[in-house]
Parts: sequence; C-alpha cells; structure tokens
Amino acid sequence: MAEPDASPGAVVAFGKTPAALASGPAAEHVMPKATAATSQAQNAAPRCLVPTPATPARPAPPKGPDPSCPNDPDGSPVLRHATVRVSGAAANVDAEIAEHDAERQRGLMFRKQLGENEGMLFVFEAERVLAFWMHNTCLALDMLFIASDGTIIGIEENVPTLNDDTYAPGDCASRYVLEVNAGWAHRHGVKAGQKLLFGGL
Repeated sequence: MAEPDASPGAVVAFGKTPAALASGPAAEHVMPKATAATSQAQNAAPRCLVPTPATPARPAPPKGPDPSCPNDPDGSPVLRHATVRVSGAAANVDAEIAEHDAERQRGLMFRKQLGENEGMLFVFEAERVLAFWMHNTCLALDMLFIASDGTIIGIEENVPTLNDDTYAPGDCASRYVLEVNAGWAHRHGVKAGQKLLFGGL
C-alpha cells in the first residue's frame, strides 16, 4: 500500500512491475510512477488537482473483508499514530503512520478490519507522483493523495480488494497518502482541494 523508496517487502515497487513484485516478497501497495518535480517548479506552476466527482466512479463494495483474504504470515506491526483532521469539517482519522520502507511496502495488507475513523497515513520524504495497488489488501479502500502543504490533490474512491492494478490521481505529485475504508470520503463530504491537518506526525 505504499510507495517506492525502497527495500524488499511489500508494496513499493521501484521500477518493478506489479507482476514482477507478485513473484517476489509479498508487496502491498505503492508503486512509483515517476520522479517528482522539484519543489521550486511545483511552486511556480498552478496546483495539480483532480476534482472529486459528485458520484464515485466505482460502485460501493460489499462490506467487510474479501472472503479470499490470505492469512497474515507475520502479524500486523505496531506503528505510531497521528490524528488527521479535515480543516473546517468534523471528519477525523486515527491513522497509523507508515514512514519507513518496510512499513510503506506492507501498508494495510492482510487486515480484516478497520474502524470507520481509522486508517493509515503513508509519509514520504518528498513529493512525487505515486501510484498504489491492492496486492494482498483485503479491505476495499479510499486513497487520499495529499501534497506537502496538506491539500488533498486527488482521491481514489472504492478501490477494490486483492488486485494488482495501480491507482493514482493522474500525474499529480503528493507527499502523503491516507488510506481509509471505502466510502469514507463520500460519507464525510471530503473532496480534492480541502486541507488536512496532522497532529502528532
């Protein structure tokens, strides 16, 4: 569920295709699409933003974990937490922080439950164009891609379980990705262009 920084593990795939990763160590989420532009260039250009549609492009998935969910070979790691709040709204998330390669690569793989206001925040060293996948991910998710200043630049809603397709908001660069239960963004009225505030990051 995370991105490419990385080391062998789960999700990140530097230059490897999902198929190549699938044959190696379990990889979960993130695969880098391209190198991020420099912050100077980003500041000079208009913000890259993919508007959130009024109706999600993908239908709401069934509730609960995918019945084909594989067993977790290692058990979930214990991670530190941050509070993520939507500026000007009542939506808050208690998020586990995936900030190192192994944590980002594993992401939410094998998880069979996630509370309504729980999630995982992937933190990267710099902005870049990120694409995530759902290898070994048993819960359908919303993925919020977030710029360095906390602005949501795009949301992938209702991402289906256990698949190796990649998901990204166009070619917009982001530094953070927040994963929550599928439908969370729509239920809470969260859209691209809004800002997130991080507590304890």
